[in-house]
Amino acid sequence: MDTVTHGLLGAAAAQALFGRRLPRAAGAIGLVAGMAPDLDFFMSSGADPVASFLYHRHFTHSLAFTPLGALLVSLLCIWMKPFRGVRLSVYGAALLGFGLHGLLDACTSYGTLLLWPFSYQRISWDVIAIVDPLFSVTLLVGVVWTCRGGRTTPARIAVCVALLYLGFGVWQHQRAATVQRQLAESRGHAREHSRTMPQPGDLVVWRSVYVADGRIYVDGVQVPWWSGPLLKEGGSVRLGTFSDVPPAMAERDGTRRVFDVFAWFADGLIAPMEGISHGIGDLRYSADTSGLVPLWGMQFDEQRSDGPARWRSPHSSRLRLMKTIWQFLYHRDPGYRPVFGVLPAP
Repeated sequence: MDTVTHGLLGAAAAQALFGRRLPRAAGAIGLVAGMAPDLDFFMSSGADPVASFLYHRHFTHSLAFTPLGALLVSLLCIWMKPFRGVRLSVYGAALLGFGLHGLLDACTSYGTLLLWPFSYQRISWDVIAIVDPLFSVTLLVGVVWTCRGGRTTPARIAVCVALLYLGFGVWQHQRAATVQRQLAESRGHAREHSRTMPQPGDLVVWRSVYVADGRIYVDGVQVPWWSGPLLKEGGSVRLGTFSDVPPAMAERDGTRRVFDVFAWFADGLIAPMEGISHGIGDLRYSADTSGLVPLWGMQFDEQRSDGPARWRSPHSSRLRLMKTIWQFLYHRDPGYRPVFGVLPAP
């Protein structure tokens, strides 16, 4: 999720558990520790187009690194005189904030190396969007209320509500995944790989992506809290492979590595992009829930002398993406219909 929300979760959790031992500092320590793992965002290189794909949400987000990361954060203040008698609590608050960061990121669809160095699988539970205002505001209210009132109850309530919201995301995910399964079966498809991912903004709109017979199928699913699921059939595109890279570019040193890292980052859900010269996109994300135009990808144009390069859609910035999604929610896309009106009767 966004770095600010991570900080708010760390602050609220630290206030809830260590607010009495650290009445003024718990929130601040949890806030800093909750945001600290995202420092790996700066581990990029202008010479390596996939460096940020490779190293963001990498070892700093793993459970194995959490104790050391929390120690580094706690060293910022543990030596100060006011904390001499509560150093264990300082470390505990930092450990809580730092550890929750990786777990929360694993709840999203982006992918996190939660089990590094034992596994390089990008864990993605797909139960909450990478940006969710309701989740963030709930934590903000709890943190601010605790800071102003001096009592830990608001922070505890905020953390409990946040956990219930994640649990609700698990339920919503199952509803959306059920629609995807029914849709694939109605098409006679055996899914080889599938994901159902909440779109930024809430837990109502989901993007269904699955692979069958060498193609990626993308559809939009809505699972309103108050009614039955809705479906908007999208389209399909051929699954991308290294053979889509032009021979002249494929023969260059490092091209295969760039392709493999990008495919690993995108969980294998990559496809050629129409209208982009030798572009291969990450089909997990699009401004249109049922669309085939990705938010980002890689361009393997042999005319480029500097090798493969990253490509970004005009809608890839969070501000533009949220604006697009808000317009979509406000105008209520008429393409969505009740599932029983789209799928054939069993």
